[in-house]
Amino acid sequence: MRRNRDLGAGVDLRAMQVAVTIAERGTVSGAAAVLHLSPSSVSQTLAKLEGELGINLFHRLPRGMRCTAAGEVFVEAARRAIRQAEAAVQAVAAVDGLLAGRVHLATVSGYLAPVETLITRFAAAHPSVVPVVHRPRASSYVVEMVRKGECEIGVVQRADARPGMRSVRIGDDETMVVIPVGHPLAGHESVRVRDLDGLPMIMPGTNPVPSAVIESMFARYGIAPRVVAEADDLHLLLELVGAGIGFTIMPASSIPRRLGDDLLVVGLDPPVPRQLCLIARDEPLSPAGAALLDMAAELFGRADGG
Repeated sequence: MRRNRDLGAGVDLRAMQVAVTIAERGTVSGAAAVLHLSPSSVSQTLAKLEGELGINLFHRLPRGMRCTAAGEVFVEAARRAIRQAEAAVQAVAAVDGLLAGRVHLATVSGYLAPVETLITRFAAAHPSVVPVVHRPRASSYVVEMVRKGECEIGVVQRADARPGMRSVRIGDDETMVVIPVGHPLAGHESVRVRDLDGLPMIMPGTNPVPSAVIESMFARYGIAPRVVAEADDLHLLLELVGAGIGFTIMPASSIPRRLGDDLLVVGLDPPVPRQLCLIARDEPLSPAGAALLDMAAELFGRADGG
C-alpha cells in the first residue's frame, strides 16, 4: 500500500477506537459487537484509516486479524490518544467540581476482594464515573495493560510492579493451602512448606498465583513441588483438588466465600504473606484515575512512588 505524504492528517478518535478494538478482539465481527456497529461499518472505517495512513495495520488471516508491525505501533499510540481524550473531557468536568467518564482498572480474579471494597466506596463518592474492570488471565498481562495504556490502574503483587510505575499498597494477602477432605494434612490448622514435600500438587498455571512464585517458595527450603496436574482456571483448580488429585496453593482472597464440602483450607507456618498494590504509570492520570488512586491510598495505605 502506498504511503500518504500527509500521514494521519485525517485520523479521528472514532477510527482509532475501531483499530484498537479490532486488535483486542481479533476479528471485525467481534469489534463490531463491542462498538455496537455493523461489521461493514467497521470494515469501511478500517479501510479508510489504512488508506489515510498508506499502510496496512492488520494481517488478514483465515480466522481473524492480527496487527502488523506498523499496526502494533499505531494501536499502542491510539490507546494513549483515546485515554488522553477521555482525560481531557474529565478535566473540563472537573473544573465545575464534577468527576465524570470512565476509569479502566485491570485485575486477575484472585485480587477481586480489595477491588470490590475500593469500587464500592469510589462509586458512592463519584456516581458519574464508571469504573471499567478488566480481568486478564495473569498478573503479567495486568502490568502490560497498564504499561501500554489499555488501563490506567492495575492490581498486582508488589513483586510484579515494574520500574517507572507508581504504586499504592492495598494490603497483604496470606498464602493458603487447599486440600481435599481425607488428605493426610487434614486436621492441621497450619503446615510447613516442608510438609508438602513429595505430596501430589495441582499447580496453578498463571492464575491466581504464577507457578514461578510457588516454585520459588519451595526452592527456599531446598525442595520442589511434585506437580501431577496444572490448571489456569480457578474453579477447575478447586474441582481437581476436591476430586482428591492433590493439594493446591492460592492466596486467601482467591478462595471462594462458600467453599465446597469436599475442600479444606490450611495455613502456612510461618505465614507467607504477599503484598498487593495498585499500580499506574508514573505520569499524569485522568482526574477519575487520580481520584481512584487517592482513595486507595486513603483506604488502604500510602502511595509508595515509582
